[in-house]
Amino acid sequence: MWLSGFLSFILCFLTFAIAQYWKRSWTDFHTAMMGMFYSMGGSGLFQVFCKWLIGGFRPHFLEVCKPDLSKLAGSGAGEGFGQIYYDRTICTGDPTEINDALQSFPSGHSNAAWAGLLFLFYYLNANLKLYSNRRTPYWKLLVVTLPVLVALLLSLSRLVDYTHHWYDIFVGGIIGCVYATLSWRMQYASIWDWRNNDLPLDFLEEEGDLRVSSSSKANHSDYNSKINAVESTSKSHEQVDP
Repeated sequence: MWLSGFLSFILCFLTFAIAQYWKRSWTDFHTAMMGMFYSMGGSGLFQVFCKWLIGGFRPHFLEVCKPDLSKLAGSGAGEGFGQIYYDRTICTGDPTEINDALQSFPSGHSNAAWAGLLFLFYYLNANLKLYSNRRTPYWKLLVVTLPVLVALLLSLSRLVDYTHHWYDIFVGGIIGCVYATLSWRMQYASIWDWRNNDLPLDFLEEEGDLRVSSSSKANHSDYNSKINAVESTSKSHEQVDP
């Protein structure tokens, strides 16, 4: 899990930092980093509690357990009907590895990958304007979807090495996606609306509502021009006969 989380963090950090060559906005960098921390931190905490409460056998549990064959059925060491149920005392493997092999559900690697890299997907989509009122160059599609590919590969690698079941990976990914989506919307004005999905939000206590902050507007010098351009475009479309 730590390697997947570290890789997701590094990719997000480098992307946010490189983007400042063009954006030159501390507010944007700070907002993106905090959103990424919210996503990965919250989903990681959620996933850890699920592991403690549910857990389950990993696919390679028997390899790690190394059960003592002399204690199998018929030896009197088992419990229940036919004495076919055993506790972990039958294992002869390393106790630390056995503990890990009993915490399969959900996948921490999948969780960390999707929590970080889906947030990065939202960031790239918002800043490259993959969905907008203009035709988008093909290279933007490739760049924006690259984090999704990396997250998918990191997740499925745990299936290939028999460390997780498919449902561990699926649920871990769902948890990461939910936290990435919620964290993005906490930090930015929208998810898919190309007109303002790159604008950071500020919490206005006196109104109890999420609005675009004055500092965000100041750091985004093209904020007003964007809004005016959108309004002009909308009016021009309204004047054109269908």
